[in-house]
Amino acid sequence: MSFNLNTPDTAAKVLKLSGFKGYLNPHGLSLFTEGGKTYVYVVNHPPFSEPPPADTVVKFLWDIEKENLIHQKTFSSPEFRGLNNLVVVGLDKFYTTNYLMMTSPILRMIEILFFFLPLQNVVYFDGKVASVVLSGLYGANGIDISLDKKYLYVAEVPAKRVSSYRIEAPTKLVHVDSKPLGTSADNLNVDPETGDIWTGTHPRGLELMKYLLGYTNKSPSQVLRIGVKDGHFTKVAEIYSDDGSVLTASTVAVPYKGNVFIGTVDHKALFCKTTGLNAILNLK
Repeated sequence: MSFNLNTPDTAAKVLKLSGFKGYLNPHGLSLFTEGGKTYVYVVNHPPFSEPPPADTVVKFLWDIEKENLIHQKTFSSPEFRGLNNLVVVGLDKFYTTNYLMMTSPILRMIEILFFFLPLQNVVYFDGKVASVVLSGLYGANGIDISLDKKYLYVAEVPAKRVSSYRIEAPTKLVHVDSKPLGTSADNLNVDPETGDIWTGTHPRGLELMKYLLGYTNKSPSQVLRIGVKDGHFTKVAEIYSDDGSVLTASTVAVPYKGNVFIGTVDHKALFCKTTGLNAILNLK
């Protein structure tokens, strides 16, 4: 689906798919523009009946005027174990997070429920080959890159932290800083104007798990704005907070011209004005 942030009173539109055959169960996505063309790269999960790992990354050309996604390529690799999110850094080149590593269905369920062991990783795909560039992470999830393309940001849900890595080469990342948040950051989005990181978070992990398992009908939502300078995290400001009554299980926050678009696991999306000082304070 697509939602025009310039006309928020207009309903989201379902995009058409052209040339894609098979099963589409999308998760994280990233856009890349080159030569006047915009490409959408999407993490795609296979049907639950298929044994892991079988995740792929699907590349579409976005025909904005015709509201159409035209299939270009599908990328696969043995390193794509249980993908969550990705950030495209060049044509057919991207970093992606594995938030699941187990191949046994039973062990994978245990991994999903607990995330107690630092088993997850980050993979770099150069257009042909995938390589593990970061390992020993706790539930690697959201990922994005700084405006100057020098630093990679990664969120670890159970560790309740976000970390930054200097990109010395595409497959050589050096840890710079980690920031404990006291809440579980999900997806990360770098503000195109300030370079700050906006993230939808899960402030109460147990409530989230109960919601995902069907034992409750809501889980709290929260949006944070994280200041960062030269790879080092500075201050953190809360933009939005809700006990789940309005918005359940927030996962993503996208700032846009004094507004913010907030998405969730499977509830609904919210578009609202950022009227508080926390949205405009200099966090550097």
